[in-house]
Amino acid sequence: MTSALTRVLLATAFVSALAALPACSASSGDAPAPHSSDAASTPSAPASADDQSPELAFRTWLAASREPDAAVACSYLTDALVDRMLAEMKASGLPAADCAEMIESTAAMYKATGQSADVEIDTVSATADTAELSVTYVSGSCGSVVMERASAQWVMNEYSEEDC
Repeated sequence: MTSALTRVLLATAFVSALAALPACSASSGDAPAPHSSDAASTPSAPASADDQSPELAFRTWLAASREPDAAVACSYLTDALVDRMLAEMKASGLPAADCAEMIESTAAMYKATGQSADVEIDTVSATADTAELSVTYVSGSCGSVVMERASAQWVMNEYSEEDC
């Protein structure tokens, strides 16, 4: 059995690893126009499908993942990304049964460690169907977030990864 200290250390390590990555499953509805920006707050409500850029989709996911609103957060992740994140959690000793449990667990860890959700986002590349964002958190962690269109919504896929 894992000691409480080991679980806390694993949780902290896992939170750091997740900081630059999305977390959850199930693709569905929101949309277009890539655009680049500076550090900022997350939107208070999801934009309509016609108004949502890849950056806004990421910020909407981030806000939902921290509240947590698992249904919204999970809708911004591909099944392949969810599978990878669940496997990473399991390997770190923090298994979750599904996307919703993963979002709820990680939101609790972020809250417990006081990790900020403030990010700086730059668009590396964008087409009508794919986008790559460079995301840097105030904590110093950063990553490449690869997004694709799923219906009218931008979702993060399994090619997203932590860079630093």
